[in-house]
Amino acid sequence: PYSPPLYSHPAVRSAYRKLTSEHVMDVLKNILNYPEKIKRIDRFLTVALYNSAFTFTTSTFSGFEHNLGMTMI
Repeated sequence: PYSPPLYSHPAVRSAYRKLTSEHVMDVLKNILNYPEKIKRIDRFLTVALYNSAFTFTTSTFSGFEHNLGMTMI
């Protein structure tokens, strides 16, 4: 079974502090564009917001799937 990587608390806190309103809007836009692919909204938001701090592109899903090596949750 898949085991997600563990990140240190300071690293995660640092990533979330980098978020701007543009990051949040991008993640929300992806929720509206791909609602059928999201099964666990809490996990999606956690991962998508974390990844958006590092991979702010027009598609959060590309970084989301690539970085975790998994399909949508």
